[in-house]
Amino acid sequence: MTPDEVAAACRGSWPDWTFATVAPFSDAGWDCQVFSVDGAWLVRVPRTPAARTHLGWEMRMLERLAPRLPLLVPQYVRRAPWAGVYRKLPGEGGRAVGADAGRRLGQFLGALHAITPDAGRLERRRRAWRGRFARLGRHLDHWVWPRLGVSGAARARAWYGAGLHRWSAGGPAVTLIHGDLAPEHVLAADGRVVAVIDFGDMTWGDPMLDFAGLGALAASAREAYPGPVDEAAAAFYGRLAPLYAVLRALSRGDPGGEGAAGLAAWAKRLE
Repeated sequence: MTPDEVAAACRGSWPDWTFATVAPFSDAGWDCQVFSVDGAWLVRVPRTPAARTHLGWEMRMLERLAPRLPLLVPQYVRRAPWAGVYRKLPGEGGRAVGADAGRRLGQFLGALHAITPDAGRLERRRRAWRGRFARLGRHLDHWVWPRLGVSGAARARAWYGAGLHRWSAGGPAVTLIHGDLAPEHVLAADGRVVAVIDFGDMTWGDPMLDFAGLGALAASAREAYPGPVDEAAAAFYGRLAPLYAVLRALSRGDPGGEGAAGLAAWAKRLE
């Protein structure tokens, strides 16, 4: 959508809302576009029907979660099938550094991961998580691994299989997870972590995934986390993360060569 289209849709959905300007805020997400309204409000617009369904669930869940979490999260004050609106949170992404920032993130993850599925739904959630990575493995087999040659593909398949093998005894643990917790989604003001944003990948899954993208904040986050941290699992998810962009590019023909370049860099690190 364009800013003018978003402005018209907002006025159509919420006639009581008086505002002056709508501007692009972020177009980088795979699932949603984000627009700024008067510099004070953010409008998230899903790109696909699946993203629209997830946004509806996300808005309801964050309303319930906010009182239980030690950091601010988006609270949607206007909701429509095509978008959700929340007040822009304080701070800037990618500015959180130091042990205190990691400590606060560890506490945040402890509170988030304390939310678990009902006992009757636990095994279904676990099967869904395993199924997600079985599908990913098939996609990697089709689009990605053949680009590595015979020996490279064998190494990659062995690495991926070893990462999933730990689930053979019935795991992994399943809790509510952020799903894409990276420094750019952690807002800091005056050097202090104040908020976490971008819950577009929130789901029921392995809590170790949330440690995979924290970078320099990971060590102090693990120290403050109230439960055990499976370092091998977090490392597996961290190494897997770049492959999503590679897979996306290669499955679309890779017109710019980014997928091939990304895969070459990834394979070098695997070796």
